[in-house]
Amino acid sequence: MNNKKMLPIGTVVMLEKGQHKLMIIGQYPIDEKAKIKYDYTAVFYPEGFMTMEQVFAFNNKDIKEIYSEGYRDENYDEWEKKIAPYIAKFERDNPNDWEKILASWYNL
Repeated sequence: MNNKKMLPIGTVVMLEKGQHKLMIIGQYPIDEKAKIKYDYTAVFYPEGFMTMEQVFAFNNKDIKEIYSEGYRDENYDEWEKKIAPYIAKFERDNPNDWEKILASWYNL
């Protein structure tokens, strides 16, 4: 699935190669060791967070089905507008400049 807009926290999805529903708990996580940026982090649904080993990172293209979309309000919309230029810039200009990405992330 190729969503143009990011899915909010709380969205329940099934991945293409998945056998268990996942609930999104975060957006744009960065694996600092592997230097990879993902679209989402998620945990098993309905179990929720249990251990760090059961937190998964994936991208929009990995989603096969959306079961339920999470909550959106004006705070979410404002945050989405605020972060969109950063995402576009890093993906366009220099997606491998991880020090700049991390520095900008923490200053939002």
